[in-house]
Amino acid sequence: MSSENVERQMDFIVVRQAKFSADIAELTASAAKHDQQIANLVDALLSLTNRVEHQGNEIAGLIQHGKDVERRFEETDGRLNALILAVESFVSGQK
Repeated sequence: MSSENVERQMDFIVVRQAKFSADIAELTASAAKHDQQIANLVDALLSLTNRVEHQGNEIAGLIQHGKDVERRFEETDGRLNALILAVESFVSGQK
């Protein structure tokens, strides 16, 4: 093998190594960018999870409040019915 061939092969290897190094550097930068994007997505997901949990607690509170209001309406309805019966009884007793 002539020295010219050896030199061409060495140049080819050096060029390929430089390209390989550049590609590795680009991939490393891309991986770092993706790592940051994943971290941002994780933060957003945790934030959304916390909001959903908070809203779930608020909804549970509203449901309980609705049940309490319904119970009070039923109690009031029962008292009104008793009052109506008492008034009707009083009025019919006067006739």
